[in-house]
Amino acid sequence: MTDKKGFDVENLGDELIERVEPAKEFVQKNSRTLMYVVGGLIVLIGAWTGYRYYINGKNDEAKNEIFKLQLMFEKDSFNLVLNGRTAENGMTAIKSANDIIEEFGGTQQANLARYYAGVSSLRLGKFDEAIEYLSKFDGDDDVIGAEAIGMIGDAYSEKGSYDDAVKYYEKAAAHHANGFTTPLYLMKAAIVYENLKQYKKAANNYELIKKDYPKSEQARDIDKYLERAKIQSEPSN
Repeated sequence: MTDKKGFDVENLGDELIERVEPAKEFVQKNSRTLMYVVGGLIVLIGAWTGYRYYINGKNDEAKNEIFKLQLMFEKDSFNLVLNGRTAENGMTAIKSANDIIEEFGGTQQANLARYYAGVSSLRLGKFDEAIEYLSKFDGDDDVIGAEAIGMIGDAYSEKGSYDDAVKYYEKAAAHHANGFTTPLYLMKAAIVYENLKQYKKAANNYELIKKDYPKSEQARDIDKYLERAKIQSEPSN
């Protein structure tokens, strides 16, 4: 006897047993291996859950420290950002950016501390340290991410490493293209190109600013810069 879909209803039980039996034998033969596999998965899931709980807890703890550091940064107290402060004379202790990076590694606050440390190092003329901190900063934000890359260019420029500087300026200009940071770093790259006597590349950047970002601050006197680069790029007689 079969149903409308063609299944043998009377022998359905026997068919199911025949299909299940191989799986049953496989489980019996490999029960120890399967036990290890399942146990391993449970350990991995537990470890991941514990790690996320740990990171979230550290992240909350770090928020208080990064808030104090941010206040110092906004006051241009760059030495305090880099060196911190011990609690004395009624003043609260402030962890240095590096302390936060080491103590709260893996948190959003540790990442932000790299940005503060990089900018502070740049402002204090510590260009190698600025490059190191900013290179490790993970900036997804359109503006801050571009600025972090651009400031690496600034540090290289201050060091006189113009080939490296222009590379980072171009990278910053291309980072989430927008009307603020893109023309800014196109302009910086163009000026460095002129210093490198690569006038055609400078002219190309000036033309991009004029064409794509006519309302930007950099576009105000762009014709002057563009004309200068074009004249310089012409072969001399």
